[in-house]
Amino acid sequence: MVSERKKLSFFSLDVSTYAISRILQHDQAAAKEKALRCLRRESSELVSYMVSQYNLALDVDKTSGACLFPSEKRWLKGEEYAFLIRHYYAYSKLLNLYPLNERHHPNSVYDQPTRKYRLFNIS
Repeated sequence: MVSERKKLSFFSLDVSTYAISRILQHDQAAAKEKALRCLRRESSELVSYMVSQYNLALDVDKTSGACLFPSEKRWLKGEEYAFLIRHYYAYSKLLNLYPLNERHHPNSVYDQPTRKYRLFNIS
């Protein structure tokens, strides 16, 4: 018999730290504080979930309250990746823990990608 895993409640919410930043774009200080408060709250939920489901303890940053993922030691679980994606704005822009690259190529690479070589030579 397969036991059903406990669900993480915040994955059903439609609010991420990026959405918070966009909603409160006119007040950057309030947006940053609200995004970090959301991250801290959901980090504590993820920490207890990972212990209960996988017996894995995650480290938490003392100043920000954000989960620190051991990506250099092991493959991350799906829930950990989902958490990083959900909070990419807070991790990348506000905390600079897991920075994401911005577009550094000409726009045509993203807007109209083309192949350099033909994959098949059909005569």
